[in-house]
Amino acid sequence: MKRPEHHAPKKIELLHANGKLDELLETTIEEIFRKFDMLLYRELTYCEFKGFCECIGRSNLTEREF
Repeated sequence: MKRPEHHAPKKIELLHANGKLDELLETTIEEIFRKFDMLLYRELTYCEFKGFCECIGRSNLTEREF
């Protein structure tokens, strides 16, 4: 969701008044999920989710928290 440097900042409403996610946010979440769903089960295993957490700086996720 990083905007190119030559574009002016723009406020994005991530959640609309009707309760739906913004299309950009929804697409971004789908792409992140696809990247970490290595076994293509359409769900993340503990190991796959832990890999995601490590990428965002939360490396101490336990299986119980998962």
